[in-house]
Amino acid sequence: MELDRDIVEKKISSIKDYLSDLERIRDLSLEEYRSDVLRKRGIEKTLINIIQAAIDINNYLLARVAKVAAADNYDSFIQLGERNIIPKEFAARIGPAAGLRSRLVHEYDKIDDGIAHASIQEVLRLFPEYIEHIRAFVERAQSSTS
Repeated sequence: MELDRDIVEKKISSIKDYLSDLERIRDLSLEEYRSDVLRKRGIEKTLINIIQAAIDINNYLLARVAKVAAADNYDSFIQLGERNIIPKEFAARIGPAAGLRSRLVHEYDKIDDGIAHASIQEVLRLFPEYIEHIRAFVERAQSSTS
């Protein structure tokens, strides 16, 4: 299995940059979130970008390591768990982020502000751990081929 660490690290770098942006508004109240439509749209786009970059990593790893394609974005997280790329229990916790991404992308006018606002904390909690799991896997994969 030949992994291009640079591909994964570029996506991780993007995730980290977006997480840093979210960290700056970590304490934003729901009322503050609702009150500024441009800020709200920026936050939603940042959430989309974080989740999409992770999905891109998932699909790359599944294609390179397992020679499979995920059925959908949610499945890309679940398949990582099934293949011990990330822990199964963690895959089950982070997988629903794919649904958030879909709602933000496809149902823009129907987004529940409370759910989107609460997702800031959830993303800030889950995605640094995701990065740790992905980096650990890439390290294991590269040391096993050396």
